[in-house]
Amino acid sequence: IRVGDNIACVRTLSGGFGCAGTSEALGVTTQPPTKYAFPSASPAAADPGWGGYSWTDVQEVATGDSFACARRTGGAVYCLGADDAAQNIFGGAPTQTPLQAQDAPAGAETLSCYHRACCASVGRDVTCWGLAGEWNGGARFKNTVTLPADIHAIAVGRPFACATLTP
Repeated sequence: IRVGDNIACVRTLSGGFGCAGTSEALGVTTQPPTKYAFPSASPAAADPGWGGYSWTDVQEVATGDSFACARRTGGAVYCLGADDAAQNIFGGAPTQTPLQAQDAPAGAETLSCYHRACCASVGRDVTCWGLAGEWNGGARFKNTVTLPADIHAIAVGRPFACATLTP
């Protein structure tokens, strides 16, 4: 289970995931909060909202304030929810349709999001992207650093990220 300010998501045992969120997060005008569930066990293989294949391969779920991202087998990162142009987690307006995060590294092995930013890792490299925050004038950023060993897990805070390394 992952919870942001305006969205909450779970990863299912079958490799799918579901979210519930406010109108701010999911871009709808209904109240009370809209519940929106991603397909879980066996969505239609040709469902265009899911990239043409079923979502039974979600490995990790992460949430920011009003968005959620999923890391899939193979390392592609898809996100939904609120995403203004400055934030650019996945490059779109609020959406209930998952969009691939263009700044995420190919083949991501870990994923963590917080507030208005995400980090993902491949091997020894950690790439973070999003909105730098109020303390930096809200500038968009993308940055990659290389650590001294392979990364086991990452966590994003405000304004920092931490990683545990594989011995």
